[in-house]
Amino acid sequence: MTDLGKMHALLVTADSSLMAVFTNVLIELGIESSASMEADEIADQLNRAKYEGVLVDFDTVSNARPVLANLRESRSNKNAVIFAVATDSKHMQQALQDRAHFLLRRPMETSEIRKTLRAAYDLMSGEHRRRFRLAVKLPVFD
Repeated sequence: MTDLGKMHALLVTADSSLMAVFTNVLIELGIESSASMEADEIADQLNRAKYEGVLVDFDTVSNARPVLANLRESRSNKNAVIFAVATDSKHMQQALQDRAHFLLRRPMETSEIRKTLRAAYDLMSGEHRRRFRLAVKLPVFD
């Protein structure tokens, strides 16, 4: 079970090295991450959970644009910060047309990912504060 007080990010990539580096930097910032590859699974995850950030790898995910469309249609995730990874100019253009907030280009260094996530942290935490809810059970005495 995930911690409701933490921010969450969804990583949609088939690149295990990108996933590992991104996850390590997210952990440094106190952000939990989940990974997914199947289109049906991604749509289900977007409907079940709240993510403050979503990484979509246009280079390794063949259905990246539908993932962003599902994200924009999701009631709870439509304002998530989008990180797009693209190498060729066609994918970069698509990512920008689909309103990605941050565009990363391969080859990437850990320091570049760290700088990008730190720049995005305020956007993500603002969304987290706006939508954060915590159920509390308290005893009531007469």
